[in-house]
Amino acid sequence: MDNEKYNNWNAVSSEFDFVEPVKNEYKTEKIIITQEDITIVLGQITDTWQKIQNHEFSKGCGKEDCHWCNFVKENHKHVIFHEASEEE
Repeated sequence: MDNEKYNNWNAVSSEFDFVEPVKNEYKTEKIIITQEDITIVLGQITDTWQKIQNHEFSKGCGKEDCHWCNFVKENHKHVIFHEASEEE
């Protein structure tokens, strides 16, 4: 929002509405946006854009049930996967 060129808005928070219920209740969570959050997201956008420009689409997470990894395995011969960790 802060970089939107047609308005002079300043985003200070964001709210997430989860589409899967937890114990029959739909959860909403509000977060305050910090400068660190902005730095991280801008880095992710820059990194992802560069990978798109370089046609780097073959790296996956390596999880057995990952739709993207299975698509790549079935359709491309040269694939680079990293090992999926328990936290991912």
